[in-house]
Amino acid sequence: SGAKYSSLKNKDIVFVSLKGEFNKKKGIPSSEWRFHQDIYKNKIEAKAIVAYTETGTTPLLISNYRPDAPIITFSAKDLTLRQMNILWGVEQAKIERFDTTEEMFEIADSWLQSNKNFKKNDKVVIVAGTPPNQEAATNLLRVMKIGE
Repeated sequence: SGAKYSSLKNKDIVFVSLKGEFNKKKGIPSSEWRFHQDIYKNKIEAKAIVAYTETGTTPLLISNYRPDAPIITFSAKDLTLRQMNILWGVEQAKIERFDTTEEMFEIADSWLQSNKNFKKNDKVVIVAGTPPNQEAATNLLRVMKIGE
């Protein structure tokens, strides 16, 4: 609509249905409504967010958003695991070091099934830095189905 975000009020919001229909008497929706519609239609509905971490920074950043899904973090470092105890919605699990990203996915799959009773086809979001076992920026995001 071109309106400044800071000046918008609830009454200014034009609701658009998933079919793209809206009440023209209430105004014109944002020019980005199709973008928002696509995001909503493709919502992941993840059952958990899994973060592999060396330092705890990624779980800290995710925790700040207070997602609906639990945040489960894997680390081989005891200090990192202890520091994450104060983070909102974060559960920690100690793991052994691994060499490949494929092992990372296998660890998450196995741990979630045996410790959290996740079922086949439950979706989880995995975030990590690669290569594994290095303090690096998070550069991997994968939506994974359990059991695949």
